[in-house]
Amino acid sequence: LPLVLLPLWWAVRRGLRPLRTLVARVAARRADDFTPLQLDLRYAELHPLLSAFNTLLAQSAQAVARERAFVQDAAHELRTPLAVIGAQAHALSQSAPGSEAHRLALAQLERAIARASHQVHQLLTLARLDGASQRAPEPLDVVAELRDALIAVAPRAQARQMVLSLDAPEALPAVLDRVALHSVIDNLLSNAVTHGRDGGRVQVSLRADAGPPPCNAKHGPRLKQPPHPLLHLSMADDGPGLAEADRQRLFERFQRAAGSTAAGCGLGLAIVRQAARQMGGEVVHAPGLGGQGACFEVRLVWRITPAPG
Repeated sequence: LPLVLLPLWWAVRRGLRPLRTLVARVAARRADDFTPLQLDLRYAELHPLLSAFNTLLAQSAQAVARERAFVQDAAHELRTPLAVIGAQAHALSQSAPGSEAHRLALAQLERAIARASHQVHQLLTLARLDGASQRAPEPLDVVAELRDALIAVAPRAQARQMVLSLDAPEALPAVLDRVALHSVIDNLLSNAVTHGRDGGRVQVSLRADAGPPPCNAKHGPRLKQPPHPLLHLSMADDGPGLAEADRQRLFERFQRAAGSTAAGCGLGLAIVRQAARQMGGEVVHAPGLGGQGACFEVRLVWRITPAPG
C-alpha cells in the first residue's frame, strides 16, 4: 500500500503545483494592481482560468478608471457653484440689508445653491443607475406618468411662452422600472424646455407597436426573439438644435452643447441613456419638429404583465 500511495501522492502534488503557484500569485497581489498575470502554466486545462482572471482584472481596471474620472469630474463641476456660494455669502455679510448689493448677492447666492443642488441630485441619480441592481418593474400607466411630468414643467414652459403637447392614447399600461422611467421623462422634458426657443413647441409622443429588439440591448437584459412589442417615447422641440460636433458626444458625461448658456451639469442625457439601458432599451437622436431642434426617442420593451422569473 505505501508503494502505491507514495507515487500517487507525488503525482497529485506535482500536478497541482501550477495551481498552487497561481493561487500564491493572486494572494500576493496588491488591491490596486490590475496588470495581467504572466504565468507559464503547463496544463491546457488551466489556461481558461488564467484568461478569465485576466479578463476580470481588465474589467475591474476599467471600472475603477471610470469611477476615478467620475469623481474628478464631479469635484470639478461642484467647485464653481461652491465658490460662488462662498463669495456671495461674504458679500451678503458685508452689504447693508435692503441695499442693491445685498439684493444682487442674495439672487446670485440662490442661483448658485439651486445649481449645486441640481448637480448633486443628478450625480446621485447617475450613481444609483450605475451601481444599483435592476429594480423589480411594477405596473403603471405611462400616459399618466407623462401627464404628471408635463404638469410639473408647465410653469417653466409658460414663462418662455412655449406650447407643450402630448400625442398619446388615453392610457397605456406597462410593467417598467418606475424610477428609471421618471429619470428618462424628467431629463428629456427638462432638456426640451431648457434648450428650446422662446415661443416654441415641445411635443411628447408615445405609441406602442411591434418591432425588432433595440440595437444596443446587449447593455441591458438580453432580448429574445420573436420581436417584442416596443414602447416608443419621443420628445421633440423646434429650438436651435445641436451642432454636428455636439452630436458625436451627446451621451457622454459632463458634456454640454457648445455655446450653451443654460444652467446644467451635462449629465441629463447620460442619465437617460443609463436609465434606458437599465430597462433593456435604447435612446436615439433625430431632427426635431419641422426638421429643426432635436428629438430624442426612447424605445423600451412593452410588457403589460411581469416577465416570468
